Amino acid sequence: MRAIDYAGILKHQPIFSQFTDAECEELSAYCTPRNLVKNEHLFQQGEAATGFYIVVHGRIKLALQAPRGAEKVVEIVTDGGSFGEAAMFIGKPYPVLAQALCESLVIFVRREFVVARIASDPQFARNMLCLLSHQLHGLIADVESYSLKSATERIAAFVLKESARRSSDQIVLALSKCVLASRLSITPETLSRTLHQMSSRGLVEVDGPRIRILDRPQLHDMLQPG
Repeated sequence: MRAIDYAGILKHQPIFSQFTDAECEELSAYCTPRNLVKNEHLFQQGEAATGFYIVVHGRIKLALQAPRGAEKVVEIVTDGGSFGEAAMFIGKPYPVLAQALCESLVIFVRREFVVARIASDPQFARNMLCLLSHQLHGLIADVESYSLKSATERIAAFVLKESARRSSDQIVLALSKCVLASRLSITPETLSRTLHQMSSRGLVEVDGPRIRILDRPQLHDMLQPG
């Protein structure tokens, strides 16, 4: 395995952005890299949470699994994202499973370093609180979307968000329709039907996994309250 540039990776994380190279070197002793192939599970729902993960590259699906095997995708974590922090702190098992959607590299950060650092470094503690607050607001936004927005509005919000992230009017879906539909809390059939309706209305152009925004103002308007 090629040597990992821990300092370069860790300093891109908001909670570690103030660390010096020496501090990153110290932290690296508590880090474990993990290469994952497509569809490989990183952990199962209910496993002990002894740390958190940083995605160096790839896509990791976080999902709730019902007893009969049905899944609800909670989040897709991509390059630079992290997950598992909340479960790590409260000492409870991971409430979701984590599975690679493509070849991925993640870094596991052990809980003992994080807890000790919080006790000695107020700035680090504030950074961690900020991260957890952002995650909480993201979950609240998800609940709002599932409860108050139609399928069309959810898809419009997703397309606009991905467009902004890529700085382009065209996005290429990196997720299967089943995974994306689960993430948006709709069925794959509803996703396909709604995209077809949006295309017919001249809002977007759909060509396989490619979606091009044709009427950005209208997409924004449908997300405005009232």
